[in-house]
Amino acid sequence: MPSTNYNGNNPQARKRIKTNGSNTNGALARVENELGRLQPSLSLQTGSQQLPNGRVQVPRKARRGGGTTEPCILGYVSIDAENSDEEGTKYKINAGFLSGGGGTELVEPDDLTATIGVFVWLSVAWTCYAIDGVQQAGGTLGAVTVAQGASIPTDTVPTAGGSATAIIALGGWISNGAEEPSPVWVNQGCGSIQLYFCPGQGFIVGRNNEVEV
Repeated sequence: MPSTNYNGNNPQARKRIKTNGSNTNGALARVENELGRLQPSLSLQTGSQQLPNGRVQVPRKARRGGGTTEPCILGYVSIDAENSDEEGTKYKINAGFLSGGGGTELVEPDDLTATIGVFVWLSVAWTCYAIDGVQQAGGTLGAVTVAQGASIPTDTVPTAGGSATAIIALGGWISNGAEEPSPVWVNQGCGSIQLYFCPGQGFIVGRNNEVEV
């Protein structure tokens, strides 16, 4: 299924983020800078709250205090017992949905190896449309692929109709700063994802950081 396809090739001609076991704060800052390039645009359908590490989506009902909520899951890492073995522990990002462009995909990133300096993102195929040469809002959702590498690529968007690719960062691994460093997962937001395309603005990404139970 789309969510179990991986691309292990590091994008070429991009600066690799290096970590230093004696400088955890510096490593974290570099990861935040890399992820910050792809900070999701705020959805018009939800509210937002400013936190020390950025602005996050908050559903309006949750902001008013109505209903019961719990932390979302897509974005958080746990052990992937199914793919772990004696040779090493594998990890998975808890499942969630990506919707937009007339479709919905269940995203289940699994069989991930924790490697310092490696990022995980979604590569989303999208078809843009044009009428009489004028690019239109919206489009059609295509295949969703989980990819990994040392640097997160950027969206590719045509100026008229045609194929496009949206890049949605899920997170990355940094050093814990120990003498023998171990990788620590830093997620870029959480919750199921809504994707929309707007001419002149590109892809707009929204995430539900809380879900009603």
